[in-house]
Amino acid sequence: MEIEHHEDEINQEEPVGHETSEVQKIGTDVQNEVGEANMQGGNLTQNIGHQMITGSKAEIFKPKIYASLVVDELIETEPANVDEALSSSSWKKAMQEEYDTLMKNETWALVPPKVGMKIIGNKWVYRLKYDSKGRVKRHKAKLVAK
Repeated sequence: MEIEHHEDEINQEEPVGHETSEVQKIGTDVQNEVGEANMQGGNLTQNIGHQMITGSKAEIFKPKIYASLVVDELIETEPANVDEALSSSSWKKAMQEEYDTLMKNETWALVPPKVGMKIIGNKWVYRLKYDSKGRVKRHKAKLVAK
């Protein structure tokens, strides 16, 4: 069984009363060249007479600059747990300030647990505060209920 392939001709006549601009004519010529290249299986860029050369094809590459290589001083991070915080004098000081403030304001009171009493846990939350130039301004530690 043979399949016949028929190309339908596209009617590209102009509507009555409209003039074709030069841009429209060029666009039509390019479309015709594209259609011919596709039918012949040829290279479209050869038919048009233009070939795009990208930076990577021309072997032009920008050097990659990583932020960690640019920074001159050590980057300080927030501790993930209490053990990490206690190993730093700055975080110890911030934790002591928070504890002193909680005691001074009588935020809570420690009481011995009784049978049936639900005990509320707590955890430390650590944040670095920065000034307008992005430098570490302050170590802040908060004791919060879980």
